[in-house]
Amino acid sequence: MAGGVDRRVSSCRLLLLALAACAVLPLTSPCAQWAGIRQFGKNKVSYQDFDWQFVETKHFKVYYSQGEEELAHVSAEFAEDAYRQVSRTLQYDISAQIPILVYDSHNDFEQTNATFGLIDQGTAGFTEVFKNRMVLPFTGSYTQFRHVMHHELTHAVMFDMFYLREGGVSMAQRFWWAPPLWFVEGLAEYCSNTWSTEKDMWVRMGVINGYLSLDGF
Repeated sequence: MAGGVDRRVSSCRLLLLALAACAVLPLTSPCAQWAGIRQFGKNKVSYQDFDWQFVETKHFKVYYSQGEEELAHVSAEFAEDAYRQVSRTLQYDISAQIPILVYDSHNDFEQTNATFGLIDQGTAGFTEVFKNRMVLPFTGSYTQFRHVMHHELTHAVMFDMFYLREGGVSMAQRFWWAPPLWFVEGLAEYCSNTWSTEKDMWVRMGVINGYLSLDGF
């Protein structure tokens, strides 16, 4: 019995280290915005009006601009595939459909009014908390798009779990309590890629160089 407990404790420690390592992966990882994107002193410019339509699945409403129906259907398929895995991993079912806003380029994505802040070129997608909306651009790579979809969906499921299950998030609730960034970003990246030799390398480097430690876990 004691051996089984020790193995579970060791597994938990490894997962925590993995999450911490995922949270400090290189900037090629998707830039999900747990806290939102906010800047002051600059104006967001909208160059065009978007004629929004949507396709609906059991768990999602995927919004797209006119002419991008194929991308919307691909997005819906990716989202449902990701949801099956995330729901199974977190052992949680969402309480309501999750809206997904899909843009067919990063330039269009930068004009979104789902957030008031400016979006830079390094942002691959974000999930905003109050309406639990995922917002993503398609930049030409289906592999990257699937990865970002999976990453952001993990955030959306966590938002539902932490804030929305009881009927809706309040401003006070959002600012009085939020999980640590290393956990939410690490878990999202871990769920989107599971484990890999790259993450194993980052854990090893972190332990060897002293910025990740088993002390305290």
